Amino acid sequence: MNGNKWFRINITKDKLAAFLELSKPGVELSEIELEEIVNEIRKNNLIVQSLEMVKERIKRSTGLEEIQIATGTPAVSGKDGYVKIHFQEKDGKPVILEDGRVDFYNLEKIINIKKGDTLATIYPPEPGIDGLSVTGEIIPFKPGKPAKLPLGKNVQLQGDNTIIASVDGKFSLIEGKLNVFQILEVEEVNFKTGNIDFIGSVIVKGDVKEGFTIKAQGDVTVKGTIDSSYIYCEGNLVVNGGIQGRNKGVINSKGNIVARYIENCEVKAGGSVIIKDAIMYSKVHACDRVVVTEGKGLIVGGIVGAEQEILANIVGSPKGTKTELEVGVNPELRHNLQMLTKELTIKSEELKKAKQAQRILKLKEEKGQLSKEHRCLLERLEVTIESLTDYLEDKQKLQKEMLDKLLNNVMGKVTVNKIVYPGVKVTIGTRYRTITDETKTSNFIIGPDGEIMIT
Repeated sequence: MNGNKWFRINITKDKLAAFLELSKPGVELSEIELEEIVNEIRKNNLIVQSLEMVKERIKRSTGLEEIQIATGTPAVSGKDGYVKIHFQEKDGKPVILEDGRVDFYNLEKIINIKKGDTLATIYPPEPGIDGLSVTGEIIPFKPGKPAKLPLGKNVQLQGDNTIIASVDGKFSLIEGKLNVFQILEVEEVNFKTGNIDFIGSVIVKGDVKEGFTIKAQGDVTVKGTIDSSYIYCEGNLVVNGGIQGRNKGVINSKGNIVARYIENCEVKAGGSVIIKDAIMYSKVHACDRVVVTEGKGLIVGGIVGAEQEILANIVGSPKGTKTELEVGVNPELRHNLQMLTKELTIKSEELKKAKQAQRILKLKEEKGQLSKEHRCLLERLEVTIESLTDYLEDKQKLQKEMLDKLLNNVMGKVTVNKIVYPGVKVTIGTRYRTITDETKTSNFIIGPDGEIMIT
């Protein structure tokens, strides 16, 4: 506050405004008094738009109010830095399909992340704008705050402004922090979780309910049971309970499969299948071994195949339930050979019919009875015959290679510790033997004569 007895100049604390306070009406002021006020304004270095305008406002004053004579420019604070997250967790609501149906299974709640993926970008604070006081002083702006780094588990800062994943896994935002988890844990797989498609390993603390799917690039562990579901994993599958397929479920693991039982299900393993109690009425293929020697150790109904060995306590049933055991060859090779043989039969029949039609048209051509349309047909037939002939030659070579593998691989064996019932068919390589009498403690191998023998 500055001035004399009859006027004062007040400057606000923030120095953004200056006011003139008069003790008498401005109309009563003489020119000398006005100049005294102007000199005081200059003395205080106040920046005013126009001294003449200030004088006019003073003259109009009643003396009962403050007159604003100068206005500063406030500083503009800098903007805080921030983090832009490039992934957003989904709410997991059912999806309405184009035809109006609602998909309750594919909720797509999981966000799969690859190592090195960019999770977020960090933006630095932006500068503000300095202000100017009524006395001409610079008012520094308040700088923006740097963004807090939301670094959680398995993420890292790359450079100054990028957050990346340090592992493959599931993206998760927890308490404002970015995380990538290599293991996905859920209570159950049901309508709450939807189907699971995960880049890492999956642990299910309960059951996998009917109709749901798990796809995992790691291991899958189910502490309950699997009920007519679809499981695919790049690693091992461990099921503390059993696998109940209800003739709908499909299980495919590139590693080993361990479970208490398998019933009415299709199961494939790139390693071994180890079952604690029973395999019942199922189609089971293992590229290594099938072992069912704990508990009942029962294999009954269906087809069970392994490239190396099948071990069980009991195979078949007293009722003569049809049960097939296959060893000595990759089950997929046998299946592929069967499919190829069917395909060759179809293509050979097509070639036979094409050649018959060609012969008929050739006879017409020799007699000069071939129309323009038939000539075009003959040309197309010749192209078809050539194409089918080349195709059959290539596929027959492949068929021979696959058959040679079957014939030459006779290393597989079947071991039954207790009983093999009638109705059981044992196949080793291309040889097979059907059991007609109940047999105790048996080893099935290929004998010196190339046939299956029981020891």
